[in-house]
Amino acid sequence: MPPPKIKGAHLLVWLIQYFMAYTMFQAAFAKFLAMDAVVVMFDEIGMEPHGRILIGLIELLAAVCLLIPGSSIYGAFLALGVMVGAIIGHLTNIGIEGVDRAVLVLVGCSTIIYLRREESSLFRNMFARQ
Repeated sequence: MPPPKIKGAHLLVWLIQYFMAYTMFQAAFAKFLAMDAVVVMFDEIGMEPHGRILIGLIELLAAVCLLIPGSSIYGAFLALGVMVGAIIGHLTNIGIEGVDRAVLVLVGCSTIIYLRREESSLFRNMFARQ
């Protein structure tokens, strides 16, 4: 049984997706431009420069996927994975500064996954209502 249609929910999910994509683009380009704070952060966890570039590529891929209608749930899952890693990194090695943005993206991407769960054949059965 499909979820009930809520007036304005389609617009809401697209606004969340655009905001998450914007945030992921910002994070990716900060890594690609080797901004000082990002380099220091990745140096602290021993992932500079290869880890910074790899995570930047994953963030860029997630941002692009979030903007493509058929792949938005996959972009949300990619971003969710990166943000779980970012939160763990902040809480264990880096420090609490900056964890708020990662939590915001984690919540936003979880919302996208929940609202778009019926649109993906791969995840339809996983999130099916009983």
